[in-house]
Amino acid sequence: YAMLLKYAWQNDYCFPGQERLAKDMGGGVRSIVRYVQELESVGFVRIVRRGLGKPNIYELNLKLKVKKGVA
Repeated sequence: YAMLLKYAWQNDYCFPGQERLAKDMGGGVRSIVRYVQELESVGFVRIVRRGLGKPNIYELNLKLKVKKGVA
């Protein structure tokens, strides 16, 4: 999430490619896919898939709502 925030600067979205994220984080593309999916599943990120070799757009949820009963 911190790396996506770094790319977003003052916006609430960014669009780095998975290869770029992997290189900057020192990991593999498969790990990046898993990390981003985890962020999406908990509501930190919404992924807008563009296809045709274009990078996804990652919309960052900067204001999370906490569900009742979840600590």
